[in-house]
Amino acid sequence: MLDAELREFLVGMEQRIEYRFDEIDRRLDKVEARLENVEARLENLESRMDTAETRIDHQGNRIDELIDICLALRHGQEIMSAQIHSLNERFDKVERSMDFFAGRIGIMEKDIYILKHAN
Repeated sequence: MLDAELREFLVGMEQRIEYRFDEIDRRLDKVEARLENVEARLENLESRMDTAETRIDHQGNRIDELIDICLALRHGQEIMSAQIHSLNERFDKVERSMDFFAGRIGIMEKDIYILKHAN
């Protein structure tokens, strides 16, 4: 009888152990699935980071190009301002010369205005 009780006890223990192992296997499967999900998300994030870094590099290059363009435009503006200033000085000299010679030949200011704006 002791053998039968011992066998029954051992069979019960074996069943409990198998049940626990099955439960552990199920939990491990869930953990592995979660781990795979986390790894996939991590890869996705790494890909997004690479894309973002590439975009940032492109934006940095565009900003550098825009800075170069702005500097070139500023330089061009300075040149144009100097040329306009020079032309204004020349125009003033021409006007003074016209006034001088008009006075010498006896043309009145009204006539000079008409001559200047007769385009």
